[in-house]
Parts: sequence; structure tokens; C-alpha cells
Amino acid sequence: MGEGIFRAMVEENGMPKLGTTATTLGIRKGVDIITNQNGMVDRPTFQPGQANGLSCSPTIQSLPLFALPMEWGGLSKKTAVWRIEPDNWGSSSWP
Repeated sequence: MGEGIFRAMVEENGMPKLGTTATTLGIRKGVDIITNQNGMVDRPTFQPGQANGLSCSPTIQSLPLFALPMEWGGLSKKTAVWRIEPDNWGSSSWP
């Protein structure tokens, strides 16, 4: 599989399922992002183990095992691997 950004998520009706869990498409306040006193989010400086935004990986093999589908060597029976191609990143979504 080519270059991209990968994320393992539960599928619903052929699309990633929306939600606020580690295996759905959505942001968890206080876990993935930290808001300021005005409720706004600033782009974080990446710090491992901290609230850095929606998690994703540069390769399928680097996805967390709990989320990685069994057919890719992971532990999940419920997820599928999704890829965002570089042409779809947009200029403001990548440093």
C-alpha cells in the first residue's frame, strides 16, 4: 500500500463509524485535545502519550495492536484500516 495516513476504525454503512472512542471517527475532549478557557484548540506540539489530536499512523504496521484488524496481525475483530492519501491532506492539515 502506498504513502498515506492510516487509522483503524469500526465501519458503519461503508464509512468510518462516528463516535468518541479510540476506534471511531471523532475527537475525545480531554483525551485527544485540550481546549483553552475559550473552548478553542491550538495545534499541539507533538508529545508522546499526550493529547496530540486524532491518532493516526504513517504505516499500517505502526497502528496500535488493540485497534489493528486481525487480518493485519492485530487484535480487533471490529475494525477496518482506512487511508487518507497525500492529495487529500490539504495545506492546513499537515505541518
